[in-house]
Amino acid sequence: MCVLTSDQAQLLHSALLPDRKKTGLDRLRRDRDGRLLINEINQNHESKIPDNLTRNVGLIKELNNNIRRVVDLYADLSSNFTRSMEPSSG
Repeated sequence: MCVLTSDQAQLLHSALLPDRKKTGLDRLRRDRDGRLLINEINQNHESKIPDNLTRNVGLIKELNNNIRRVVDLYADLSSNFTRSMEPSSG
């Protein structure tokens, strides 16, 4: 178990959550958009209609790009966390 000092917790908070409200809303929007994409992809697949299956190609590419952006965000988050835990050279 990792226990943070008050200073470390404040550093972590400022490094990872510069604008919590915006970050939270962005995450909710991405989650909603992802669910909508997945639902549409599933409906198109189940319909077996050629035009719908063709449309899925673009939808799946869009979903993959969204996932890539989320992975990048988590990589940045991890990097920010690591930097915030390093002793400051001051």
